[in-house]
Amino acid sequence: LNEFLALPMQRLMKYRLLFRNILNSTADYKQKWHLERICKEIELFVQGVNNKVRVQEETEMVRDIMNTLMYSAVELPSELKDFATKHTKLDMLAPMPHVDWNIPRFLRLQGMFKFRDPHSSKMTSVCVFLFTDMLLITTKKKKTDEKYSVIRPPYIIDKLVLHELNSDTGSFCALVLNEYDVLSSWFILKATKQSVVQRWVETISEAKEWYTLAIEKKAQNLKVLDALPNERILNGIDGAFSPRISQSSWSIRGPNSDEQQCSSGEASPKDSLSFSHYHSLAHRQNGKVNPRAKSLTNLVCHDASSSVNLSHRDRDRQKLSASPMMGCPR
Repeated sequence: LNEFLALPMQRLMKYRLLFRNILNSTADYKQKWHLERICKEIELFVQGVNNKVRVQEETEMVRDIMNTLMYSAVELPSELKDFATKHTKLDMLAPMPHVDWNIPRFLRLQGMFKFRDPHSSKMTSVCVFLFTDMLLITTKKKKTDEKYSVIRPPYIIDKLVLHELNSDTGSFCALVLNEYDVLSSWFILKATKQSVVQRWVETISEAKEWYTLAIEKKAQNLKVLDALPNERILNGIDGAFSPRISQSSWSIRGPNSDEQQCSSGEASPKDSLSFSHYHSLAHRQNGKVNPRAKSLTNLVCHDASSSVNLSHRDRDRQKLSASPMMGCPR
């Protein structure tokens, strides 16, 4: 029976189609005017819910990665371990530095490279994670283990100066600046293809630009969400991440759906039905409702209805107050 029941999230996606069909079947001008306003409210509400769900899923992806990391970037002598151990835990869910606390951290890219810096004498295979505000250099502890060791302190993204090296080498260099914009370190990442290097350099530059805007309080979550690719793994050398992290790269858009389908309130019947079916699968495991997904739906619906919908309603009222149609009787 559970397979045929419509969950709250599924019903939200169908309300717009319902009222749009009623609008198309209505001939009365006054009623059509009210129905158009209802359809607009529903579109804004669904868009807010979609964005909330996407942010929640991206946060869960960051949490999964954080649970696989072990911080070993600084070697500690025995006499300092008891005192310094509490400072060796990297909290990926903590607010980003110099940015509003309500802007979450997202994963942009992850891949494997050859790495060298002043502390290493030869190229080393590393796993690189690029987030909205930092770049992490890690190594896998064991081939069969899902744990990764952070071998260098996190590089804050706006302090990196990138330079592509000779195209024949398939590598790029990053200069690491300190708080005074003075060179403090450097590192080289080498790939087997120059196209991979160009993609990483472009993505790091985009992340740097977005983080600068976020510090200036001009960035928006929606813009960086739309910029996130469907496939987050872009390896520079042969190698694979653990399946659990790789599978976290999907979002509510589904594995084969369009990039803009999730964040758009303009949904066709096909879009809404495919969304409902895909989200139904995410809510159920082995024929049973997933309680974690159910609680997420309740949280998102309550939060979106209390904040997103109200703000858009106020904006629409301001637009309608200047419209000659405000004289239309309710």
